[in-house]
Amino acid sequence: MLKILRHKYRIDACDVDFTEYLCYNSIFKIFQELWTDFNSSIGRDNFNIRDNYSAFWIVTRYMANIYGLPKYHEVIDTEIWAVERQNLRLILGVQAKMEDRILFEGKIEACALSLIDQHICTLDEIEYPLASEIVSIQSDYKCGRFTRIMKDTTADDFVYQRKIRACDIDMSRHTNNLSYIPILLNAKPTSFYLSNPLKYIEIHYILQSHECDELDIAVNDDHAGNMVFSAKNPEGNYVTKIIAKY
Repeated sequence: MLKILRHKYRIDACDVDFTEYLCYNSIFKIFQELWTDFNSSIGRDNFNIRDNYSAFWIVTRYMANIYGLPKYHEVIDTEIWAVERQNLRLILGVQAKMEDRILFEGKIEACALSLIDQHICTLDEIEYPLASEIVSIQSDYKCGRFTRIMKDTTADDFVYQRKIRACDIDMSRHTNNLSYIPILLNAKPTSFYLSNPLKYIEIHYILQSHECDELDIAVNDDHAGNMVFSAKNPEGNYVTKIIAKY
């Protein structure tokens, strides 16, 4: 049984920002690609569980500690492994290194949603391997528990409104998880990130949104290194939240 999946990843022009370093949303693009490949390697990707179990994977939370960022055309070594398999949720660890130096590491939390009744499946129902068969914790892995984001954003924190467009939608016909990251982080200007590089990002996915939905984007910055970004739908409900530290 596979315990850990390793890939080399070359940073290309679409992965970087104007500074030539990996942009923040590309960190989670790498996470998503690794997560897909990991499940494919054990025969439990979205196409497999759709056809055999009438379900599909949904990522519910991402987390990343950022210690450094690679530049355009550099090659990083990436790894993904299962940290924990709960009854309903799977937690995976991710690390990216270059010359044995950890650049960033994080966690992915996901669950399987039934296409029949829209309920979360237990991992036994889709015959996911036992945690004891796939757990392989890295000795230098330092990611802790996910945060409970207690801080709410208010009308005073509103920055702009963003309509969901066709290119934001994935094959499930709702907004792709990765599309939210630049939408929310754009609530701060370029000058802010140049002066305050992010050290930690955690994303919680709460509700779905769809094409033509208009989301209110807000950010609460305590000016002590902590920010909460949010997207609310027209009904005033949170769609997603990000907590970031700089």
